[in-house]
Amino acid sequence: MQDDLRVVDLTRIKAVEGVIDRHLPSLTQEVEVLSSPVWKQKLSSLHAGPIVDAAKRASLNFGASPDVEMLEKVERLCRKLDKALDALSPDTRRYIEFEKIAWRERNSTSILASCKDQLGRLGKAVGALRNRKMFQATPHQKRNWRAASVAQECRKVWAVGNWSGPLFLARPPDEEERYQQHLRDFAPKHEKDATPGPFGRFLEDVLEVLEVEGAKGEIVSAASALRAWREAPRDE
Repeated sequence: MQDDLRVVDLTRIKAVEGVIDRHLPSLTQEVEVLSSPVWKQKLSSLHAGPIVDAAKRASLNFGASPDVEMLEKVERLCRKLDKALDALSPDTRRYIEFEKIAWRERNSTSILASCKDQLGRLGKAVGALRNRKMFQATPHQKRNWRAASVAQECRKVWAVGNWSGPLFLARPPDEEERYQQHLRDFAPKHEKDATPGPFGRFLEDVLEVLEVEGAKGEIVSAASALRAWREAPRDE
């Protein structure tokens, strides 16, 4: 299963790389990513992976976990199962332990004691997660989080591809500040639905190869993806 997922990811990365190559020729140049042995890779390839990851992470890229409700359920079930184990009669407890003997397990630890211990650990871990901000509010269900996340990453890549200075050399502080400002502000924050500009066409091609769709399976326009991105909570 994991191998299948890796193949899918590699296929998508190559597809996104092709889109970047078409729209941002400046990122087709190769850079040295390892000095020993020397290994070169296209800039478009380096940027394709994060775009694919953005589609998978969706709301997580905006600090909102999709598992808020499920974690609440897990925490409740841990408490219920712990109470249910405590309510078992002594005879049933013994029968459960006898079953373990029949399995010929060498571990002498009680099944019930081990289970309660693990439930306690799981409940504690889930409780700690739920104290974090990203696990406290359920992501807005009507927002297309995949489109918003991809739009955010594509804006960054578009800015990189249109940067006039060197990309891989260390920059002095004032130049680095200008570069970071360029990453935030260069790419459009709005596009027209019917007539997207160069960035909008790039974004729409990426959305297409990643099969990012609307709630009813419709094609997502650049305008729609950027609208979802603008409305999503994020730290600038």
